[in-house]
Parts: sequence; C-alpha cells; structure tokens
Amino acid sequence: FTAPEARGQGVGAALIARAIDEAARRSRRSVRLEVRESNTTARNLYERCGFTLRGRRENYYGDGEAACLYEIPAAPSAMKGASS
Repeated sequence: FTAPEARGQGVGAALIARAIDEAARRSRRSVRLEVRESNTTARNLYERCGFTLRGRRENYYGDGEAACLYEIPAAPSAMKGASS
C-alpha cells in the first residue's frame, strides 16, 4: 500500500527495482508475484515495469476473487526503463 500523497512519484517502481536487483544478487532466476485481479492500479504498475502475466489462480482469495500471477527475470536490467 502506498499513501495517496506518495502515489505517482515512482516509489512503487523504485521498490520493485530494488527487489529485482536483490533477487539477482541472490542468484534467483526470476521474481514472481500475485495480485488481486481487481487491483488494476498494481497490475498496471507491474506491467509498466516489465512483468509478464503468467497465469491466474481461480478463487485464490477467500472472497472467491482470482489472483493474477506475474513474473520478470531477476536481472538488474530486466525492468523496463532500468539503467544498466
């Protein structure tokens, strides 16, 4: 969750870039995440950062909502717009 007054300032993208860099540092192959299908704000951010939608998990959440599964290679240059 990002505070409303901090949204749109690159905080989320910076955190994602740091997570990808840390995964690469730890010799991980990829970073995976799941997000509620209805969370379009987060899904748009992940897609802008270069995550690829890999699938869905039906009825994943207790209320029956599906989860969207995303993945990106764990490499410092994997994120769109990242400098190498």
